[in-house]
This record gives sequence, C-alpha cells and structure tokens, in this order.
Amino acid sequence: MTQKAEVLKKQRILVCIDKAHLQRRDVLAELHTILNFDHDCANFLSLVLCGRTTLFEHLQYRMPAPLASRVMTKAHLKSLSPSEMEKSINHHVRVAGVKNPLFEPAAITAIHQGSAGGLRRANQLASGGLMAAAIEKRDSVSAVHIRAAASERI
Repeated sequence: MTQKAEVLKKQRILVCIDKAHLQRRDVLAELHTILNFDHDCANFLSLVLCGRTTLFEHLQYRMPAPLASRVMTKAHLKSLSPSEMEKSINHHVRVAGVKNPLFEPAAITAIHQGSAGGLRRANQLASGGLMAAAIEKRDSVSAVHIRAAASERI
C-alpha cells in the first residue's frame, strides 16, 4: 500500500449540520441511514448536529429515534457570566495581537448586558463597537460605541 493510500485510509469524514433543529424529522431519520454505511468495516463518517435545545425534542420522536440512539455526547452551551465575558473578549483581543486594553470595562459590561451572555450577539456588538470607535478614531471602545452598535447607528 502506498503512503498516500495509507494516509487516506486513516482520514475520517466529519459532517457538521448547523441549525439542525430546523430540519424536518424525516430528514433527521435519513441521517441514521447514512451513518449505518460501513467502509472497510469502520464507520464511514462522524456527524455533529448543532442547534437549539429543541433539537433534543425532535430526536425523541419515533422517526428520528434510531438516530437519537446513536448520539454519543450532548452538550449545552450556557450563557457567559460577566467575568467569563470579560475573559473571552480579552482573549480575542490578545489573539488578534493587541497588547493594550481595547475595551473599556463599561464597554464589556454593555456587551454582556446587550448579548445576555450569548457569544454570537456578543461578537456582533464587539465588532460593531470596534467599528464605531474606529470611525471616531478612538484607541479604545466605550459603552457609547457598544450602544451605537446595538442600535445600528454606525
């Protein structure tokens, strides 16, 4: 067996379905059929279903029950606390290569309040706040910038 064939044999396919809670139950049931396919006596692919908590409810119905029986792990992401939000924002700022504090404490509080601790909305507010601060040629993002981002006045 060639080296390339050996590498390909070790590779696995990962399928991620975002917003899986929006899928019809019959579609979820068909995913079980795909997962049953064996390739060289090994699972052909791994499946990750991402969605809201209603996804768990959809999997409890009769049609997708075979798929639900194959679920290995369930995870629920909770909203971030104010201190977790601060750590998350500061981490992203550091990863971006910024050495000085970029978000004022009041801005971080405004992001947490405006997002209710949710990461997607927090990222939107932080990005909008950065734009608002850049438009004003400011070195840091204030709560005023976050409020402008929240009201989409930038």
